[in-house]
Amino acid sequence: MSDYTIKYKNNLNVVYSCKYHVVWCPKYRR
Repeated sequence: MSDYTIKYKNNLNVVYSCKYHVVWCPKYRR
């Protein structure tokens, strides 16, 4: 695996986590 691939996967993880967080937070606040 190259450095670029690792950074790219990490970036995807962060974006996915953010989307997941945005989806779940409002549900738990109700």
